[in-house]
Amino acid sequence: MGFALGCTATILYLYADAFVTIRHYGLPLSSILSPAFTNHNFSEPIYIHATFFSLQIAMALIYLLSRLIGERLTFTNQLLYGILLFGALGGCYSIKFEIHFCGFAPDH
Repeated sequence: MGFALGCTATILYLYADAFVTIRHYGLPLSSILSPAFTNHNFSEPIYIHATFFSLQIAMALIYLLSRLIGERLTFTNQLLYGILLFGALGGCYSIKFEIHFCGFAPDH
């Protein structure tokens, strides 16, 4: 649980950093979807390789999904795991997780 929470908090921090950068340079909000804020550029503020970070996100997602699907949880725990899962999924686009899973596709 702590690992998944840490991954979600890290993703939220990276998005906050990206939006601060967008605001600082006066860029449109749509630039969050541009290559300037994806992949290695997204994970740069925490000095971690995007492929390694995507593996960590994958492990957190697997854990959260297994807890949501495999166990009987109270509504509060379901809500907590759902929020963490949603937060972890938020990093999937920026790391190009769904297309660029584990770095097996060539970098741009």
